[in-house]
Amino acid sequence: MNNFSRMLLVLFASSIFLSAQNYQDSVNTFLTDTIFVTSSRYNFLKNESPLSISIIDQNEILKNVNPVSLKSILFNQPGIIVNNRFNLAQDERITIRGIGARSPFGVRGIRIILDGIPLTITDGQSQLNNLDIQNIESIEILKGPSSVLYGNSLGGVIFIKSNLYDQNSFLIKPEFTLGSFGLNKYNLSAQAKVNNINFFINGFYSKLNGFREHSKSEYYGYNFSSLATITKNFSITLQSNFFDAPFLLNPSSLNKTEAINNPTSVRSSVKLFGLAKKVNQFQNGITLSYNFSNSTIINSSVYHVSRSLLNSVPGRIIDLDRLFAGVRAEIENRLSILNKTIKLKFGIDYENQSDDRTEFLSEGMKNSNIIIPKNIFKDIIYGEKIIRQDENVENFGLFSHLSFSPIDKVNLFLGIRYDDYNFSVKSKMADFIDEIRINNLSSMAGLNYFISERLSLFGNYSNGFQTPTTNEFSNNPFGEGFNTSLKPEQINNFEFGFRYSTINNFKSEITFYKMNISNMLISYQSENEESFYRNAGKANNFGIESRLDLPVNKNLHFTVSYNFMNLKFDDYVLTEIVDGSLKYFQLKGKYLPGIPKHTINSSTDFQLIDNLNFQLNLNWTDKYFANDFNGPIESNSESIANYINDSYFITDLMINYKNNFGSILTKFKLQINNIFDVRYNDSIIPNAFGNNFFEPAAGRTIYLNLSLKL
Repeated sequence: MNNFSRMLLVLFASSIFLSAQNYQDSVNTFLTDTIFVTSSRYNFLKNESPLSISIIDQNEILKNVNPVSLKSILFNQPGIIVNNRFNLAQDERITIRGIGARSPFGVRGIRIILDGIPLTITDGQSQLNNLDIQNIESIEILKGPSSVLYGNSLGGVIFIKSNLYDQNSFLIKPEFTLGSFGLNKYNLSAQAKVNNINFFINGFYSKLNGFREHSKSEYYGYNFSSLATITKNFSITLQSNFFDAPFLLNPSSLNKTEAINNPTSVRSSVKLFGLAKKVNQFQNGITLSYNFSNSTIINSSVYHVSRSLLNSVPGRIIDLDRLFAGVRAEIENRLSILNKTIKLKFGIDYENQSDDRTEFLSEGMKNSNIIIPKNIFKDIIYGEKIIRQDENVENFGLFSHLSFSPIDKVNLFLGIRYDDYNFSVKSKMADFIDEIRINNLSSMAGLNYFISERLSLFGNYSNGFQTPTTNEFSNNPFGEGFNTSLKPEQINNFEFGFRYSTINNFKSEITFYKMNISNMLISYQSENEESFYRNAGKANNFGIESRLDLPVNKNLHFTVSYNFMNLKFDDYVLTEIVDGSLKYFQLKGKYLPGIPKHTINSSTDFQLIDNLNFQLNLNWTDKYFANDFNGPIESNSESIANYINDSYFITDLMINYKNNFGSILTKFKLQINNIFDVRYNDSIIPNAFGNNFFEPAAGRTIYLNLSLKL
């Protein structure tokens, strides 16, 4: 740990001590944190949990104005990094403790659940298309391996709850958002209660020109939910989400020189091949909850997703039709033994994913100088069909959890889970079938101990795994079928931390963790920019997460968080052709690309008057490497600077105003991101071919939002 890290830890520890002294005279009673967390599959009180958990409530979420990025919502949560790629075709990249940083698109290694229904499919890939950011009520983030809870979940869990307003009233809410680079987004939501049934529906439409060339997008959809309280012990929840994007253009990445001097530009191959996506997705789910008695609860869910995708990448066109379905059932029983309450939970998860994949060679656009987004897939010249195959992933998971307090001030959690995955591919062009079987036994043991009324110690050991996705298996450098050389990632995680809280809502938390990873999945690109995958030998990560919440007074609130990650390869032998000869390289001690060693975030919230709020957010992100070699390969004289994403410091401002005009509640919100117009890259593509690692971020960006509650 260098001097910079030590200095930050000293500052954080000092702030806890000084604040504790300031509160010492006025605080004699510990304030029990009454916030329950459900991402752990248990209703833990947050301050009693042995797990590292962050909670974002509605007050924080509603201040965000940007309707196409989660970054402003998640930025100040320790251990979490959101890379806004300014590219809706690829989704944002979300990282928890370094897991997910190498995802070429979507979210990897993190289980994402919306209202109890997973947005993560069987093979571990998450798509956020069905998530309307302006329809979020709360977010819970469970950090660290969560395979004992959800199976294919190496980095953690993000549990999202949709917005339900006053459940006893009829409500219509139109909402309008305008922003820089041609952003227009329109929402219309309605809520009603009929007898014992609550209904909520939200429709949305958005279009965006984009910060860079070739980044236009258009999409629309709806979210529907209904809660029927049949009896006081039995309820049914229905959920339906639809998303359709006629086009999401993909500007891809640039080299360092172009990213600095021409950040809005794109490479010639981007327009030549018409890089873009066309997506249609429909999701439904039903959840049943029944309380047999005060001691027994049964929950079960059934869900289904259909997704069609057209994806133009360099040299290829991918046509994918996906069906995904699953069922979850769990029973929780509370027992009293020797006057101690023991919670037992047993459950099963079953999921099946079926992909119909067709891939063509791409001969490029008919006219790459004139691209009409809505016609882009009509104007691409399809070449030879090279892949026609059915891919299937099936998982059966069986789990058992135990939670109890053996003595006063101590809470224990024990969990075990068995998962059996079966991947299969059947070619429709050749007579072969590939099948890969992966099974895993996951475990967790955790403890929370109240050292005093205001200070608690928590810690846990957990192990987890992450299977390759069908995309990673099927992107086979040897042709059709699966890349059977790929293995699942495995992780062992140790962590402990301290939580401190007072009756005045001063809160502080610090967590230390050590992760040992084997068979880490690494992406790389071929000469024609196709993405392939390989396993590294071993890697390890020592990290520190800390956060301080300080309410200065009733109108002023200050929050600061700090992340330290030291994620390095322990054993990674790589072969490369150098000067016409095959050479072996041992990358032990090299940093994993895409992961900053330090990040510091702060938020100052000021309530000027009852209906006017200001929030100033500051973010500093350390520099990081863009490839596994941490620079040029041997004998390459290129500057190492071309392989480093430089550090940056960004300032954002959010202003929220609300007022009642008669019976109409009106809210006006303004958000200015990157106030000082800093030139930086918020994301990279690790190991990109031609050193085209960098995805430039926008300069100063403005968002305006108006909503009415009628």
